[in-house]
Amino acid sequence: MKKFLSGVLSAALAFGALPAFAAEGDAAAPQILYNNTAVETPVSPQIVDDRVLVPFRSVLETMGATVEYDHETRDVSAVRGDRTISFNLNGDTIAIDDAGETSTAQIEGSIVLSNDYTLIPLRSMSEALGMSVGWDNDYRTVVIVDTEKYIEDLTASTPNFTKLMEIQAAYPESYTSTMEFGFTFDLGYEEDGTPKTMNMAVDISGDSALKGGVESSSVNIGLDMSGLEDMLGDALAGVDLSTLTDITLDCIASDEEVYIRTNLVEKLAELLPDVEELQTASQLCTAETWMKTTLADLYAMFGLDEELVGIVESAYTGNFTNQMMGQLLEATAAAQTGGVDSVFYAQTMDTIFNTFELMFSDTYTTITETGENSYDLQMTMDSAGFNELMAASLDGQVAPEDLPQMDFDLQVNKTVENGIGTSAAFEMTLTINNSENEDFSMTFSGSSSLDTEATVEDIELPSTALDLDNLLGALGIILGGTVSGS
Repeated sequence: MKKFLSGVLSAALAFGALPAFAAEGDAAAPQILYNNTAVETPVSPQIVDDRVLVPFRSVLETMGATVEYDHETRDVSAVRGDRTISFNLNGDTIAIDDAGETSTAQIEGSIVLSNDYTLIPLRSMSEALGMSVGWDNDYRTVVIVDTEKYIEDLTASTPNFTKLMEIQAAYPESYTSTMEFGFTFDLGYEEDGTPKTMNMAVDISGDSALKGGVESSSVNIGLDMSGLEDMLGDALAGVDLSTLTDITLDCIASDEEVYIRTNLVEKLAELLPDVEELQTASQLCTAETWMKTTLADLYAMFGLDEELVGIVESAYTGNFTNQMMGQLLEATAAAQTGGVDSVFYAQTMDTIFNTFELMFSDTYTTITETGENSYDLQMTMDSAGFNELMAASLDGQVAPEDLPQMDFDLQVNKTVENGIGTSAAFEMTLTINNSENEDFSMTFSGSSSLDTEATVEDIELPSTALDLDNLLGALGIILGGTVSGS
């Protein structure tokens, strides 16, 4: 098993490899990373009053802008797409025209002359063009991420992605739906000459309905974690993991209110019968107890800010734009790396878009239009394709043929009719074998169907419900005392 884990760690280290253009602690001039590519300038960038200054023309042109400069008036204008920025080298503001919407921004820092080149603050100029800008102090590098450029390149090079953005699945006014999801994980290995196994399985099924702005969902979760005994050993003494089967979750959402009930707390109390505090909690939160919260509080509980909530809601209503796609991917990269003040954020954004470009290429994805706002999507990928995808996700630092060899199969199908997704299915299997008596396999599968013609009964809201926020606070005190006292 150690060899298997070392392979995973090696891949992770390859992804997190240090940028070739900078070394930690380098005291040389600051460097610039634009969409994960080092920017060359005719004179070195300078730091003046904690601001990085760069020659404006070369950097703006690297960012894809058309630059005009009037030597007499010292007026500069840069046009990129629908956005124009204008400023005077003797001034301290930037005028911005974004597709007819005008605004101004302050030039934060000094404008200086160096070897016949005029240097201006890089952050002010980049942000005026709509880019995200950060500073990685460890690598003395300005990180610029131009998500709009990524989206432009993706839509230009990947027609399938463009089709998906043009033909969107809208949220129906009434429906019934079903879903199934399965996951298995198996690992066989030797430890001190003794064969060991580790495996688990998850099965999820559920149904949903929507009528009159009220949506209900019921989900059943089956867990089989008995195969973790070899791995966890004595830690499982006296614990029967089979009690965690058949977990139920019911949810009703109306306007801004959400009602939830689950038997999970009762299951945990059954799993750990000696924990007195958990037994008390299970009396408060039974399988029949409805708990009430708001959508805003629920979003906050899962770490979704206003921007992400808007993106999610737009996806439901069929108003998902390229810009929203970019915002979603930016949030994904930020969650993985901590934000734009890191060269690894730039690497992650680059990896995400490289992966999208490969997955939605004609090699692996086919989208067939079947009518107005209707299509069938098919995605197929084998072992060779998976290795190509992994190499792309590792930012090209490892060639596909140098990756661990594995058996891989992915099949995805989705049907959208009149702007509404009516069915979807996917299945993925991954198997890795090596010469160290280790083998690993993993499977994902799932399917869903939606019927907009079905008769939907009125969905009633619970007449009584506990306040979920207060209940979670009480449970936190109870369980916190359990942990601290254990």
